[in-house]
Amino acid sequence: MDYPIEITGKTIKQVTKLNLSNLGLTEIPENIFLYTNLTKLTLSGNQIRNIPKDILKLRKLKTIDLSKNEIKTLQSALFKLPNLRTLNLYCNNITALPKQFYDSSITCLIAGHNRLTAVDFKKLHNIESLDLTYNQLTSIHIGAEAKELKVLRIKGNPLENCSIDQAVRNQLSYIDVDINKYINNKLSIMKAAESIVKKDTGIHHIFISYSHDDAKWLEKLKKHLKGLKNYYDFDEWDDQRLKASDEWEKEISEALERSTIAICLVSASFMASDYIMGNELPPLFNKANHNGTKIIPLMVSACGVFEDCWLSKYQAAGSPQKTLSECTDAEVERRLANLTIALKELIK
Repeated sequence: MDYPIEITGKTIKQVTKLNLSNLGLTEIPENIFLYTNLTKLTLSGNQIRNIPKDILKLRKLKTIDLSKNEIKTLQSALFKLPNLRTLNLYCNNITALPKQFYDSSITCLIAGHNRLTAVDFKKLHNIESLDLTYNQLTSIHIGAEAKELKVLRIKGNPLENCSIDQAVRNQLSYIDVDINKYINNKLSIMKAAESIVKKDTGIHHIFISYSHDDAKWLEKLKKHLKGLKNYYDFDEWDDQRLKASDEWEKEISEALERSTIAICLVSASFMASDYIMGNELPPLFNKANHNGTKIIPLMVSACGVFEDCWLSKYQAAGSPQKTLSECTDAEVERRLANLTIALKELIK
């Protein structure tokens, strides 16, 4: 099966990223394997069940997003990709990780909302970020072998016992676990979680998602946030904080992970951004569902597909029928002031 792919102004060899999300695909289109310079492939929200051996033709692939499909079994070919670092399997029907996974080059595994019953934690030599939330794991024992592990998410599993090596606890920057379930008889995991919690200041973290086409609206919003910061303690983050030397994808990912509040500056450019749709909104949606992150859409200009996005189910700041671009200067300031008042209540 082929799927028509048209990327204006680029040849097949020039394409490094493809996003074929939410297209009702039942298999990976064969013509995708012609794009041998791909570094990122997004196939989220389809009905794919198998990963063919032809995936090995994409030897430069660093990230593949197979979230929200119907995959039950992982074929070994996937784990033979020499440059693959990030594998997103969120919300499938996977019951086991094949032995080839442990010998792969993958450093970030997102496998929440599957049916995993066991993971060989003794072989997690390369993994830096591990999401196993809402599976069927009853036992977790992480030893010193997990020397690269920095992020561990295991919330939502029916755990009966769990232990984490002290050295691993010390190196973790984030852990997500149902602490209340372990207060009486699961002290090893409780202490691990507490050691991470102490690293956090307890303040709210506001993540601002926006298109660079809407930078002027970002500046107006930040002016109001600066005033709020004079009276309330919180941290706000947008990609203007990135420095030239930063690993920007890692910085954005960590900011998303910290976020307790997210403000999305919605416009046609925002909705057309592959990066926002594929890399920023899915983690925010996941955090809203499972961690209570508050999401606030702020309509900055007219957008005909906002109602088709899951983002539309969240209460927008102001009326979606009258965007900031359609307001007078005074109305813009009033709407941003009202948003600041709402943020103040959340922060308090």
